[in-house]
Amino acid sequence: MIPFIRNDQYNYIREQARTVVHTHKTVQDTDVKLAVQSLTIDKIQDTFKNLSDEQISHLSLINNVVDEETAAIYLSSLREYVIPFPRVTEQILSALFPKSKVKNAPIQQTEFTRISHFSWEDPGTQKRYIVAYPDHKHIGIEGTFSTRTVHGVCALCNHHGPQRLFTARKNHQGNRDTYTKKGNYICVDTVECNERMTSLHYLHEFVQRMT
Repeated sequence: MIPFIRNDQYNYIREQARTVVHTHKTVQDTDVKLAVQSLTIDKIQDTFKNLSDEQISHLSLINNVVDEETAAIYLSSLREYVIPFPRVTEQILSALFPKSKVKNAPIQQTEFTRISHFSWEDPGTQKRYIVAYPDHKHIGIEGTFSTRTVHGVCALCNHHGPQRLFTARKNHQGNRDTYTKKGNYICVDTVECNERMTSLHYLHEFVQRMT
């Protein structure tokens, strides 16, 4: 079976597994446990399109989850089916950010099956670079990254945590000399941001606003 799970979908499944474990810990009624498991399978399947019978069968193994140990076994069995983020190279980054130094981008250090966006920071220039892949193409967004940390909701993953203001210039359509500055608070830690992302919805909204 070839990989068919995106990083954000894997994170969502992990959250559902935690819900199942919590239910088994706190609920005694067997019918309630079965109902939660059935609802969980429906929720997981709803995040996909055109699943094969084999894929449905594998995802449905969440029925075996009753505690942290069985949840870890289930999630581990899914890990090999996670689709890596589309290939990123220095050449691609240079095309996306032609006026920037991209040699410091952590390409070799990144585990691409664990990301929904490729991001890195250049502390020397106080800039953050973000690469997303909406509509089957790489999109690069460059912006200044504040040094002031606040607690709030990330515009990319929609989860609470330490945030900093990311500000980018958006050129007006048809006039490259006129632009608007747009700012959003995003996670300080890009690894945590990718681990928290359970949908691409907010990431793609962010890209649309900023480009």
